[in-house]
Amino acid sequence: RDWLKSTSCISLSNYPILTTFPFANTQHMLKAVHLLLVALIFSFCSAQIDLAQTTVNFSPNSTVNAGTSIAIQIQPRDSNGTILSGCPEGQNNPFNAFSTPTAGVTITKQSTCKAGIFPYTVGIAGTVSGNYLVSVYLNTQTNLVGQSPYNITIIPAQIYAQNSRLLGSGTREAVAGEPAYFTLRTYDQYNNYITTCQPNFQNFLVQLFQPGTVTPGQILSCDASTGVYNATYTVTSTEQTFLEVFYLESIFKDIPSPTINPGPPFGPNCEVTGPGVDGTTAGNKTELYLVCFDQFFNLITDCSEDYVDKYHVEFIGTHHNFTAQYQTCLDGQLTFSYNDTVAGVYDSSIYYETLNESSQFPDFTITIVHGPPSTIIAVGPGVENNITNTAGENVYFSMFSSDQYGNFIPDCLDKETWFFNVNPPMENPPNTTYCVGNQTTTFWNTTDARHPYTIDIQYGDLSSIFNPYRAFLYANVLAANTSTIQHSTNEVDAGVEYEFIIDGHDIYNNPINFCNSSVDDSLFNAYIENVDVNTPYTYTANVQCIQLDDEQVSIQGNVVGQKTGRYHLWVYYDGLLLSNAPTTLTVNPGAFDPSTTIAVGTGFFEDTKLPVVAGEAFNFTVYPRDQYENVITSCDQFNGSFSWLVLAGPDPPLNYKVNQTFNDCENGTFFKSLTFYTPANRLWNISVYSVDDRHATVQPINNSGIIELVPGPISPEDSAVAVPATADRGGRVNVVVVARDQYQNDIYTCTPNPLLFRIMAIPPNSSSSTVVADSMNCAGVTGTYENWFGGSFLDTIGTYYVSVTYQNELVGQQTSTLVGYGSFSQAYSFAQGPGVNVPPTTLAAGSIATFDIMSFNQFGYALPARLVPTDWFLISYTGISNPHANVTTIRIASDNTTDSNKIDVWYNATVAQLYSIEITFNSQPIKNSPYNSQVVAGPLDPATLQVSNLTAGDGEGTFLVSGTDRFGNPVPLNGQSEISISLSPECIYQYVSCNTVGSQDDYVCNFKVKQGGIYCINVYSNLTHELYSVPDSKFEVVGGTGCENNCNNNGYCFINPDGNYECNCSQGWTGSDCSDKINKKYMKMGLAIGLIVGLPLLLLILGFVLGCALGRRNRQLNINSVQILRTG
Repeated sequence: RDWLKSTSCISLSNYPILTTFPFANTQHMLKAVHLLLVALIFSFCSAQIDLAQTTVNFSPNSTVNAGTSIAIQIQPRDSNGTILSGCPEGQNNPFNAFSTPTAGVTITKQSTCKAGIFPYTVGIAGTVSGNYLVSVYLNTQTNLVGQSPYNITIIPAQIYAQNSRLLGSGTREAVAGEPAYFTLRTYDQYNNYITTCQPNFQNFLVQLFQPGTVTPGQILSCDASTGVYNATYTVTSTEQTFLEVFYLESIFKDIPSPTINPGPPFGPNCEVTGPGVDGTTAGNKTELYLVCFDQFFNLITDCSEDYVDKYHVEFIGTHHNFTAQYQTCLDGQLTFSYNDTVAGVYDSSIYYETLNESSQFPDFTITIVHGPPSTIIAVGPGVENNITNTAGENVYFSMFSSDQYGNFIPDCLDKETWFFNVNPPMENPPNTTYCVGNQTTTFWNTTDARHPYTIDIQYGDLSSIFNPYRAFLYANVLAANTSTIQHSTNEVDAGVEYEFIIDGHDIYNNPINFCNSSVDDSLFNAYIENVDVNTPYTYTANVQCIQLDDEQVSIQGNVVGQKTGRYHLWVYYDGLLLSNAPTTLTVNPGAFDPSTTIAVGTGFFEDTKLPVVAGEAFNFTVYPRDQYENVITSCDQFNGSFSWLVLAGPDPPLNYKVNQTFNDCENGTFFKSLTFYTPANRLWNISVYSVDDRHATVQPINNSGIIELVPGPISPEDSAVAVPATADRGGRVNVVVVARDQYQNDIYTCTPNPLLFRIMAIPPNSSSSTVVADSMNCAGVTGTYENWFGGSFLDTIGTYYVSVTYQNELVGQQTSTLVGYGSFSQAYSFAQGPGVNVPPTTLAAGSIATFDIMSFNQFGYALPARLVPTDWFLISYTGISNPHANVTTIRIASDNTTDSNKIDVWYNATVAQLYSIEITFNSQPIKNSPYNSQVVAGPLDPATLQVSNLTAGDGEGTFLVSGTDRFGNPVPLNGQSEISISLSPECIYQYVSCNTVGSQDDYVCNFKVKQGGIYCINVYSNLTHELYSVPDSKFEVVGGTGCENNCNNNGYCFINPDGNYECNCSQGWTGSDCSDKINKKYMKMGLAIGLIVGLPLLLLILGFVLGCALGRRNRQLNINSVQILRTG
């Protein structure tokens, strides 16, 4: 007991009897021994703890917030994993733990164990977030428990506003009216950075405090990967601002005061002042002052270079713009100055670089006025090299003054103080001045335009800085009567530009020295006209005045003549003929041009395709021409390096049949003769090319030839005969002759006389030739000759040899055709035989019906049945009264060993009626299809006999007998000789005949009996010679005469058909009146013999029956089908 108490494997409290001594009685002792044995058995379990099997659990789990304690629960187990239960009272907790790292981690343990699951506990808590490795050990750190070390995770606690921070540019500064952005980084009370996001941003409150104003901000988002919150706010005032953030009513430690800067300048809120707002005098400097506010009326005091450089102040005039220059900036007031020398009225344009056009700054207008007169200036054609300075016409110019900056002074000067000095002298120099508007004007006039003039201008003591002025006088307009045509040659080639010069003068005989004022090119009308033909060629000349320099011109003309001959050159100006016109010009042929050169001759007539006979020569001539189609009549251009190339063929350029060169020149023309052979019946294209070896060029001429090469006369030996490789018996053989000339050209016309052809054939097994056609027919489109032979001449199967002659000369070669049987023809093939009532007949139901399909080819000749695919036949049977009656085609076959054209068909119909038989081959009906077949009932099946309408009384009666064949078709019994009907008194084998009368399909029996009693109806088959008893035919007849002699010993007396009585004796009696007793000894002997013989026989029968049953165990007997029981 003491040992049991000490073991840690068994708790004795579970066995109180073991702790009670002494035992109360033997029974107690036996029970104790029994329990002791049980305890001993259990004592073999390990009482030692297995550290690896010991369970370690973390409560609530291995991941907690900072500052939250984790209970490490330990459940000791032995090496089998069995829980070691029990906790000794007062036992110290031997388990402890340590972590890596150790910073911020506190470990506490329960001093003693506790009863229940996980009796030992060690506590751990951390304030620094992160991952830790915790090892549990027993007594010493080397005895690690379970799967130590374990991973635990310390995550940040809840947001602690006092430790959280605000970061970003929005905590330092912002721009009025623009969103400012900053971020929030949250920490818990242990300063652990919280990297997760709060799901509800409403726990945060962002506020901006300004004097008298509170503006809310907004948390925009939170980065799920960092836990950083993005926030924004917008304020419009630049007053002092404080940014405060709250979390659950606790304020963040940071309360920044961002600087709110003004926004960009807003034009309508800006002001421009200063003396320069109205304007100034040219060259005098003045200033403008610009003060700006943003759109919220915050004064912009920025004087930084980046801010100032974005302003631009510009003044825009009609012909001149200038920019004001930045000077200084003080407390946001910008000073600009301008000093421009161009007088005029200017509109201001102020803009700031980053603002759009809708932010308009104040507009104002300034005026810059001119200074005092300083310079005299003359302007106008009279003091310039101007095209309007024309001989004999007044030339005007004006004078005005300007200040030192060249600003025009719009005032007329005193006309009495002007002085003009002209060199060389002119007829009418400038003298009188007058005021036009605000300008002083004068003019001069002279007719001498052969040199320039200089003019000095002076006003009082002021001289023009441009003195002396140089004026050039131009000739007046060109005059035809003083101008002439000048040219160096009077001969030119066609197509070459002919140039001539016009020596032009004006009416004062001044040479034309300026085109624009003196010559109007459009007034020239120049042309050359051919004088050698009745209808002259005319070519317009182009005349143009070209300015060579300031004082010289060249009036040039050019014309191109395209046709050869003598020409007159006519030149008119403004409708007047020049003084020496017309002049004479000769145009000669130009350079050889293949593109206009033509060939003339056979095949080179437009839209004409001349026929040329194969093997016969034809000619053409090449006429070289220049590009204007002038015929070159000289051979000078065609030296030894020049030749002509002619290419011809039916399919150029792929199949040239002719490739020849020639170069014989006579008076500039070239002659060529050609001969073509084959292929004929084609259009031959003829191309001619010029070949210039010097320049390595090959060029086609303008036109190409085309001829139709036609065959020559027929050449029988070169012609061809074609017949089909095979033909059908009784059909036809088409004979085709392709007539050809000696060059193997097909003759597509019907030139050879069709009546001169003969077709001859040699049948199989024959050596003699027969003329089968004495002419042929010509197909005009193709030129082939055709005819045929056949019919009864093709009655023999085999090879026929065919030959054709033309004028008794063999055409081509002898050929042959193989005559076969042909193919099955539905139009000629038909059915015959009893199965299709051809000739008319009837069929008994259930019998095998046969008929023959007689096969013929497409020409009506017998086709051996072995050549006909029988699976192409489809035979359909349709009953007239019962369309769905079952008819089966048993077989379709033919004799494959003979040439018989009979195809045998067997079928079986079991329903008596008229049938329509549709016979198709390859889906097409044969001749005379559909056919009819009459099927009648088969032989009477006695088993189907039935009795009806039975009447009996006073020794006589009548009844009807009817029956069917074995397929249920009613069998007409009228005059039926197959059966005999009789009556059996008391249903024994003897019978009484019946007087029968046939009536329609029934058999009527009228009977008379001499003796009343019970009768059965029997049927005797004359075919099977068997007697049948009609089921359910027993009936009673009353009356009758009865037997004249009674039978003894309970025998039954009946009258037989002969009218005599007979006795049916009871058991043990015999004789005619049943009075003779049968000996019992013999009966016993008979019984013994019967047993001796019968028992083995019975066993033999049983064995036979058993064998039959076993041999036919798969067969079943349907007793319901049995209607007639044999009685004989």
